[in-house]
Amino acid sequence: MVQMLSQVLQKTSEILSTLPKAETDHFLASRTLPYPVQKQLEKFLEKGEAILAKAAGYSIVGKRALALITDRDLYSNTSILKSLSFTGIRGGLTAVVLELFEDIRFFTEKIHTPCIDYDPRKPLTSYVNKVLEYSEASELPFILRIPLYSPAHAETETEHVERVSPRPYFNKHWLRPYRWNIIASRTLPKCIEDHKRNIKILEKLCEELELNQLEEKDPKKVAIVSASCSREAPEDETTLILAFMNPLPKKTIEELTAKAEKITIVDSGRLYLKEKIRLDKATVKKVEKKYEKTCGGCPFPYLLYAIAKALDEINEVGVVCTDTNCHVITLLTQPDFPENYQIKSISFFQRDFRDIIDIVLSENSAIDIARAIAEAGYQDGPVIAVTDLYRATQAGKLPPNLYILAVNTLGAKHGYRKLPSRLDDLIEYLAKIFEAEESHIAVLDKPCPLAVKIDNNIELKIDEELCDKCGECLKILCEAISLEAGKIVLKEEYCRKCGHCAEICSRNAIVALSP
Repeated sequence: MVQMLSQVLQKTSEILSTLPKAETDHFLASRTLPYPVQKQLEKFLEKGEAILAKAAGYSIVGKRALALITDRDLYSNTSILKSLSFTGIRGGLTAVVLELFEDIRFFTEKIHTPCIDYDPRKPLTSYVNKVLEYSEASELPFILRIPLYSPAHAETETEHVERVSPRPYFNKHWLRPYRWNIIASRTLPKCIEDHKRNIKILEKLCEELELNQLEEKDPKKVAIVSASCSREAPEDETTLILAFMNPLPKKTIEELTAKAEKITIVDSGRLYLKEKIRLDKATVKKVEKKYEKTCGGCPFPYLLYAIAKALDEINEVGVVCTDTNCHVITLLTQPDFPENYQIKSISFFQRDFRDIIDIVLSENSAIDIARAIAEAGYQDGPVIAVTDLYRATQAGKLPPNLYILAVNTLGAKHGYRKLPSRLDDLIEYLAKIFEAEESHIAVLDKPCPLAVKIDNNIELKIDEELCDKCGECLKILCEAISLEAGKIVLKEEYCRKCGHCAEICSRNAIVALSP
């Protein structure tokens, strides 16, 4: 069954919302998570770049800390994790990483941080509780990798155990001086001995068949499967479901594959297991999950489409920056650019909203990059940062020619200027402010349809006589609308009645009817 991005995000939000029930003393969630997840965990939200420093503070005084972050957050927290992986911790610390864009396993190896893959056949909170136990036992921070598609097949936890929170304390014992001073601890013999001891405990834990699972069948046929791909495991082979990714349970793997005649590796992403196990005779099965369409009703493609139309009206070359979040997941499936992409010409054709985005580098960079371009004196058009309302509130004073266009993704109250909600009015408004070449902050009050329910009581129909298949409505990549057998088709099961396609259609072929 093909799963649309909206289905995956809805299920993932539901599963991740159970994490505060894990046996932890402190739970933190990043503001860079997909917007439906942010809405579910709104009261736990923290800045992604500082979240693990805060979690480290809790764990140093003996408290358990659980942080839910994205793969992009992981890179901005490299220093703190790498340091803690040497100095150790006192309470358990687990970073649950929702993998949106990149396979993080090679990176966790580089920063010497233990990494476990989530098995969606098991309830998430029970799984997290076990990882927290491993973290406490080895006195090391752990990373729990969850590819975006993985929780979409998971079961919801029903049981909840109340944790008795320990009293915080700080160990000033003379045998462990400077324990969390990474500069001093790397040279002190006692700290080095403690680190070696922690690594030995970790190496023993990774060989255990608890989160790792062995399902014995035909010993001559062996499958080694990453836990996140467990549902793709072969049915007739002896199967080792690997939760431990860093370090890998090398002894278990060697014993299992020594006499096997057929070996299959099932993995996703950049095929970490193939790279690390290095078995020439192994057959590799790659599990790929890519999303070519955005959620029905997503406001970001709508706003980006309006920006492109406004720039065309005033014939200026704007620079459009945006942050990484769920609205740019479709960039992973973007086709090659046309040959003339370097020069704006009359022959250039924007295939869809992805071609409108010029710069997307990280989870929090759109405003800062756009600010630098405007301060550098860019004059060929407006410099535009497309972001969310929270980041817009952090913008501060703006230089001339910088436009921050924010989407009110979570439906929060604000005092900023509001962008028009009708497409024609929005395009006209944007064209007018872009020509003024002044700084500007304005907010589009269209929330994420998975985070805030949209009550649009309309029915959408396509008039096939008026439709000439121009493809304009397809440019927002909405999962509810597609071209099939030469016809534009509306798919009711994915439609959220936002009416964006009807506004875009210049032929009036898509009609919004009131009941």
